[in-house]
Amino acid sequence: MTLTEEEYKGYLTFTRMAPEGKTALACKMVLVSGFSRSQVVEQTKISASVLSRGLRRLQEAIELGKNSKCPHCGRDIKGAIVHG
Repeated sequence: MTLTEEEYKGYLTFTRMAPEGKTALACKMVLVSGFSRSQVVEQTKISASVLSRGLRRLQEAIELGKNSKCPHCGRDIKGAIVHG
């Protein structure tokens, strides 16, 4: 799966990961830039399990973005990437 920069930023807000953190940057390399997981692990020196957890959190955020209601506030968010 490949995301645009804008989609990635929107979904990242649902994960509560720091955008400047190593995990978020590694996930961005996989999802936006198209690097393989092994390339990212080698380049960033983070563990494969940390990268997998970060990618799983982003996958959950993507699924949340597809749902019609926010599980936290109940607000209708269908089709919206970010709500505030």
